[in-house]
Amino acid sequence: MNEVFLVRQVFTNKHGSTGTLHLVCSDATRDYDAINTSYKRWWQAGVFHKNLESNADLAKPSTQTLRTQRSHFFMSIYAVFKLECLSIRTKLNQTALRFKLLTSATRSAFEKKRQWQAAPAAA
Repeated sequence: MNEVFLVRQVFTNKHGSTGTLHLVCSDATRDYDAINTSYKRWWQAGVFHKNLESNADLAKPSTQTLRTQRSHFFMSIYAVFKLECLSIRTKLNQTALRFKLLTSATRSAFEKKRQWQAAPAAA
């Protein structure tokens, strides 16, 4: 039977509560810092994949051909990259930023509709 190492990390959340994270590693050559660093990298990759699925709809392409699927895949990655750049600049997480963008686009669309309705009808 192989040995596993359990690392416990106690942390304080933003709102003041404490949390405990248990990390398990089967590599006997790794110390606490190496295990923690690996976990942080793995977590960042997980967040990126979650953003691809939820913010860019990568998991449900409505395309049928290989070319359009490739385009959808590329544009999904590009969209998450651009959201991340905006997120860093605005200091908002991607979900909050996406909500603000959608709200702004909806307001703009309703304003344009109102302008069209107010315009005199063409003869």
